[in-house]
Amino acid sequence: TVQALIALDQRTQMIERICRRDPQMAAVKLTELRTMTADAIADVRRVIRNLRPIYLEDLGLAPAIEMLTQSIDGSAGLSATLTIEGEIQRLAPERELALYRIVQEALNNVVKHAQAQHVQVELNYGAQLTVLIRDDGHGFELPNRADALSDWGHFGLIGMRERAELIAAQLTIQSAPGVGTTIELQMPL
Repeated sequence: TVQALIALDQRTQMIERICRRDPQMAAVKLTELRTMTADAIADVRRVIRNLRPIYLEDLGLAPAIEMLTQSIDGSAGLSATLTIEGEIQRLAPERELALYRIVQEALNNVVKHAQAQHVQVELNYGAQLTVLIRDDGHGFELPNRADALSDWGHFGLIGMRERAELIAAQLTIQSAPGVGTTIELQMPL
């Protein structure tokens, strides 16, 4: 986003110089500048929305995860689906935010790394909340010990585990090359 703003400033300076020599070319460049500005505004809005998603506060975890799932459905040939079972319950705001961030990180990993064709997200409200994120991507090798995740460069997974611990949830990660990845979170309600 900062890079986009720097590019806008440089483009503006270039257009100022062109205006004096070639007003028609300046008009073309101004149109490009408008597009760049609109893109930068969209990026800033996305960053703000991701800091604390307002729809999470207003609607709750299940609708927020539904919106998150829909936002990646169709991106880069990826099909994303959500299944919700049981009676949806509102949770404490800090628990909802932690759960949302865990699912968000898992889905970001699928989009960036898994080369998956499908990802399934499941929320099951019962005596406990079970959240399952399963993809059909290429998977990866997990270290034998959870504390070795940082040695393997899996910092996003470390953050997911830490968030789960903060809300008294159990997080399980299963993956292997060629078989995709399954992340399961269980939290007492």
